[in-house]
Amino acid sequence: MFEVVLPNNITTIPEDAFFQCSSLMIIKLPEVCTVIGECAFLSCSSLSEIILPQGLKRIERAAFLSCSSLTSLEIPNSVNYIATDALQDLPLDTLVLPESYVADMIGRVGTTVSTIVWNSVSYPADYAYDGEKGLAD
Repeated sequence: MFEVVLPNNITTIPEDAFFQCSSLMIIKLPEVCTVIGECAFLSCSSLSEIILPQGLKRIERAAFLSCSSLTSLEIPNSVNYIATDALQDLPLDTLVLPESYVADMIGRVGTTVSTIVWNSVSYPADYAYDGEKGLAD
């Protein structure tokens, strides 16, 4: 199962939907998908590309936890909730955050992020995350 194409009417990726699916490499979520459930892609070790829809609203707990091949992730501006450990233990080189998102979640990703894009501006991760304040101005 290298690439998965989901039906266009899927609005929620259920809890544990692709849990430990080691052969999943690429997935594009349907435009009507608004929620990625708990542990939906937990430990998908080969997942290297996921295309999130512009209508996505929520990314639940451990949704992408330990996806060890995911090096880049663009979270759409429509997302208004990202659970605390949704993006933990990812080897991200680049993380694109929603423009309206408060950047306290940067510290939740881990130390491997090298570039963070927020509000259309790229920051090196060590500069962008300023402790309790979030992204530096």
